[in-house]
Amino acid sequence: MTQVRVILCQVMAARTSAFVAEEVGEWAREIDRGISSASVYRALSDLVAAGLLAEIEAPSERRRYALVLLETNQGHLEPI
Repeated sequence: MTQVRVILCQVMAARTSAFVAEEVGEWAREIDRGISSASVYRALSDLVAAGLLAEIEAPSERRRYALVLLETNQGHLEPI
């Protein structure tokens, strides 16, 4: 995994609610100003395809994303 994707995963994992691509880019650029919007969109697409992110589509809103969570034996929800 590239350093850019590591940063993107870190900033997304720190969130407790759904987010839009632009927010991910803003959060990531606080860590590395060189992260491009294209890298963010490409990573989001790949993470959705891998089943690690859920894509939430609402008719009148921008596409939102949320981490796919796994329930543990202790009843806690954790990112996969």
